[in-house]
Amino acid sequence: MTNQESWIDIVTPNIKGDIERIAIEAYTNACDILKDAKILMREDRYARAGALVILSEEEFSKAFILFVCAQQNRWDSEIFYALKKHPEKQGIAKAMREYFEWFVDNYNLVIKMNQFAFVPATPSMLPSQKQWKEMIGKTKKGIKKEKKERYKQALLYVGFDRTAKVTSNPKNVNKKEVEDCCKEAERFKEVVEIALSGQIAGFTKIMI
Repeated sequence: MTNQESWIDIVTPNIKGDIERIAIEAYTNACDILKDAKILMREDRYARAGALVILSEEEFSKAFILFVCAQQNRWDSEIFYALKKHPEKQGIAKAMREYFEWFVDNYNLVIKMNQFAFVPATPSMLPSQKQWKEMIGKTKKGIKKEKKERYKQALLYVGFDRTAKVTSNPKNVNKKEVEDCCKEAERFKEVVEIALSGQIAGFTKIMI
């Protein structure tokens, strides 16, 4: 982390409340971005819609990470810069796709087991310390290696190579791919809502 101060703050009740409020604001913004994307899709503007969908994923991921920070009383320079920089946010989104897979499977399994249990179990919502370190470690990978980021760029800009040949053009967007991305963003939204509901005062699920 060059030219950046390393620090660790003690998470007081006030700081924890502030982190939770940022998580709610990030979730709300992600919902707004996703809503805008759906409006564009209805107008057959799939390229721009796809780029916004990917941005909404980043914001949902940010909301979830902030929630974990509040629950684990963590606030330091490593997580702060990971959430502030665009490349690191893309890394978080990539890691969260893997973590959400585990989360949804675990959540559905516990809910199914509770149908026959006298004492219902509470699904685990937080990653273990090992999972957390692996997740944050993945944010250090270069943005150029992140497939989703390259796809977002292709949805926004005309690409070309050194022979002056066009390599990608937003007008040639694959609608099915954008629709799949939208479904994944909606899944991000659902998991964030499950995590924040009942855990953060003032949180309200937003319908899109």
